[in-house]
Amino acid sequence: MRRPSRLRSSVVVVVALVCAGCGTSPVAGPGPAAPEPGDAIVRLVGLDFEPRSLEVPAGTRVRWQWTDSVVHNVVSTEFASSRELDGGAHAVRFDRPGTFPYRCTLHAGMDGTIVVTP
Repeated sequence: MRRPSRLRSSVVVVVALVCAGCGTSPVAGPGPAAPEPGDAIVRLVGLDFEPRSLEVPAGTRVRWQWTDSVVHNVVSTEFASSRELDGGAHAVRFDRPGTFPYRCTLHAGMDGTIVVTP
């Protein structure tokens, strides 16, 4: 019996990861973190998101900015950032209305919500 090559297995994993984002997600997915005109900003400061709750119209890109030396991440059922320090950023465009809770998995009680209106 022939074993699958590591390359073939890696390709399957990459395809699965790419296709995982092809469903009916309410967000367009992470985008480049460089600022864009019209971005809504959430800052990660100390052990808090500022603001904790943000309401934006559909189609808005939200950009999380790390502004201190504490390592944080931003995780939701719809998206996830890497762990970052001061100067890091993560951006997601919200295309459909809904309420999207998120949190920093590294710090208990550090959570926020994006409310997307039509």
